[in-house]
Amino acid sequence: MNVVSTLLLASMLGTGCVVYAQEAETAVETEENTSTISSDDKYELAWNLNKSEQHEEALKVINSLIAKNKETSAYYEVKCYILIALKRNAAIIETATKGIAIDPDNHSFYDIRGNTYYFDLKPELARSDYQKVLQLEKNNARYYNNYLKLLN
Repeated sequence: MNVVSTLLLASMLGTGCVVYAQEAETAVETEENTSTISSDDKYELAWNLNKSEQHEEALKVINSLIAKNKETSAYYEVKCYILIALKRNAAIIETATKGIAIDPDNHSFYDIRGNTYYFDLKPELARSDYQKVLQLEKNNARYYNNYLKLLN
């Protein structure tokens, strides 16, 4: 497991993300402040801002990371979750598609994009993504449930 995935998992399990995001909020107000923060810390900051419902600030931070490194799929995954909170479906699909181009074996991108297609009433596109999710991740009951809902 790489450092970015470990940080995401640790921050998801942590209870202090709201406090951390509030303390770090001033750090994202200017680009010169965030330029001194490491990429791992920015990644964690973006996730914590998102968890504390500061989605626009989280989006700014994750976009700055993507601008510097367009090949880290974890950045795109966090961006998808931020965009989900902001209900920006077209951007979710675009971001998940970029994530798939970088990491075609990451089932999360197909799940996110498939769910977005499902809610946008595009069942054929959703079905294709759900089938790919099931190829990549056979042991997740929620994925099967989503696929069966689509078929009904």
